Amino acid sequence: AGNLYAMGRIAKQAGIENLERPADRWLLDACRLTWRAKLHLHLMLDLFNQATEKAEAEAAGLRSEGCDVKAVACDATSPESVAKLAQTISERGGFHAIVQVAGLSPATGTFRQIIDVNLRGAALVAQALRPLARPGSVAILVSSLSAHRYFPSDEMVAILRDPTANDLAERLEKLVGPEAAKTGVGYPISKWGMNFYCRRQAPAW
Repeated sequence: AGNLYAMGRIAKQAGIENLERPADRWLLDACRLTWRAKLHLHLMLDLFNQATEKAEAEAAGLRSEGCDVKAVACDATSPESVAKLAQTISERGGFHAIVQVAGLSPATGTFRQIIDVNLRGAALVAQALRPLARPGSVAILVSSLSAHRYFPSDEMVAILRDPTANDLAERLEKLVGPEAAKTGVGYPISKWGMNFYCRRQAPAW
């Protein structure tokens, strides 16, 4: 939904409409490519750079107080980015505690984004860092009361058994249907799935 909205804004800004004229489809494809190949990439890089700068500023403040701090920007929804985070933590001697607080509310993300960040991202980070855990290490994944007010179907539970799957959000969206996916249902699903993941991972931790 977010991609379609962005492409629609580009088309509106350029005065492009689908009026069934011979060139309309080509022009709309140009809008799609503009978003996917140009603007989306630049926006993501800009946001990532902003996050890096903000994290480093916070780290500098803590270092001024005598703390040993290293700031690392990480896209929790990217296995490659999470792997780099794990490598950095490993090189610095491991960890005592993980506190996974990255998340989106129903007002700040689409259905797929909420599932990807709140559930898949949390599971990717916990999965990547568990091999680095040692006696006394803990992982804290922040959930919500909404998880206790949601009751998924057996079919949904089967999908949620693999929270790190690349197509997790797509499969869940298909299951609930496009209309339901437009509501805030993604949030309680993401938090129920997180609780489910934590319960199943508790023995390993």
